[in-house]
Amino acid sequence: MADRVIGVLRCGWFGIGDGCGLWSGIPYAVSCRALGVSPAWLYKWLPGDTSLRRARRQALTTLVIALFRRHKGRYGSPRITDDLRAMGWRVSVNTIAAIMAEQRLVARPKRRRRNLTQPGQVRAQGAGPAQPGLQPATRAERRVGR
Repeated sequence: MADRVIGVLRCGWFGIGDGCGLWSGIPYAVSCRALGVSPAWLYKWLPGDTSLRRARRQALTTLVIALFRRHKGRYGSPRITDDLRAMGWRVSVNTIAAIMAEQRLVARPKRRRRNLTQPGQVRAQGAGPAQPGLQPATRAERRVGR
């Protein structure tokens, strides 16, 4: 749709003469209203967008992706924000979280060790490498541990 609307605007409909974005007396707002698009949408799709905010956001996005990959997908927005602040960027956690959500970057939690002993089980006395195994604890032994 973007190419079609820009093409319509560039072809000379609604008053654009030479395709340079110069209007022959018809304001952008009127032309956009006639086409059913917002002026903000038009400015977004016109070539030559040199917005400093958009350039900064794009640089920040590539940096967030690089940091996320460097840490193997384990860092979330708070830790990536700390890394960026250490590099001299002035960013908030919410901005980094929004960028990560746009890019569908989700940090994976660190794998936790599972306990090898079961609750209610104690290691047998003298059980070493030669006698592996667990024995059920007696009621008195359970009380002592509390």
